[in-house]
Amino acid sequence: MLNPDGVTRGQWRFDTNGVNLNREYFNPSEEDAPTILAAKNAILDDHEKGNLKMYVDFHAHASKKGCFIYGNSDSTNIDKTTETHMIPKLMSMNSVNFDMNSCNFEESENNVKDLRNECRSGSSRAIIGKLTDNNPLVYTLEANYTTGRRINVLQARYDKIREKRIYQEDSKVQDALSSLYGDIINNGEVMSSPSPWFSPPIWHDIGQSLLVALLDYDHINPISRLITAPEQDLGEAV
Repeated sequence: MLNPDGVTRGQWRFDTNGVNLNREYFNPSEEDAPTILAAKNAILDDHEKGNLKMYVDFHAHASKKGCFIYGNSDSTNIDKTTETHMIPKLMSMNSVNFDMNSCNFEESENNVKDLRNECRSGSSRAIIGKLTDNNPLVYTLEANYTTGRRINVLQARYDKIREKRIYQEDSKVQDALSSLYGDIINNGEVMSSPSPWFSPPIWHDIGQSLLVALLDYDHINPISRLITAPEQDLGEAV
């Protein structure tokens, strides 16, 4: 949290002076935005040492429904553009409530002026992306306060070590067929269903899906939803 002084006064993104600190990354000063300056310097120091793999800024969103990601586009490099889409796509495969369709990676849309006439090109996502040689894994993760537009039905997990499919989810939040989401099966077909009211367990699951996505991205996830096992191995893990 980079604006604890503002949060203690009931504000969201603003500090004591009413400044939206996520517009101050271009040239933060020690006097006006000391936490932004410190965070920016720490991130760039890790980048220079070759230690920065991914940068994610977490935000709540008061208007746009759902949990989604804003990323940076690089029209000159198709490989980096593809890499940018990988983490959010993997999140959608690991979370019922992460909305891949609401993600946006277009600079012309992400870096326009906001309702306060402040340009989003000064956000951490935009500035850190540019200063880290367009690292494709630089994002803003947004979560609405109340609900989303759609949900995902997840594939069962596969335990690589025991070579068994795991059909039972750890919680109702991870099971699109649970009572949390209502009845979305009609004549054997999955039907569209409105998103539930968001809650701490759902937000927690979104955050967890980001970490699981990173394990899948690096091909080191021991229990993954991306694996299709041979038919003879499709037993429930004990």
